Amino acid sequence: MKVVRHGVWETNSSSTHSITIGNQINQEPQLRTNEHGYVEVYCDDYGWGGGPLDTVQEKLEYLVCYLINCYIPGCYEPYNFYTSDFYHRICEVLNVKGITVKNEGYIDHQSCDCNNDITEYIDDNESLKKYLLDPTIHVIISNDNC
Repeated sequence: MKVVRHGVWETNSSSTHSITIGNQINQEPQLRTNEHGYVEVYCDDYGWGGGPLDTVQEKLEYLVCYLINCYIPGCYEPYNFYTSDFYHRICEVLNVKGITVKNEGYIDHQSCDCNNDITEYIDDNESLKKYLLDPTIHVIISNDNC
């Protein structure tokens, strides 16, 4: 396993969100779609537990929740998920018409860090595809109380 840490700062927060990475891309996505062919995303509250997130739908919902709640390019610019590069890339990688976000959700504040965010690991379509479709990749949500 490769551990990547750069720009990391320490806090006394006890929540941790980790992504484990394998090397398979063979999963046919089982996605919840509406009558118009759009993937329906229900963001959860990602705080101290609730993982692991294993399916394409679960990993997509975590990523979308992260992008809506945490991702701010340059940390100061306004961000609109529906007009973003990530929105279009996700649709392309999953070969879907679009995404409908049904609720806002929540990501623990300590997992939102503009100096060390998930987007730097999925910065191209191949790594985004790997994150979403590789069944050996899991999002682990935990804390030091578990």
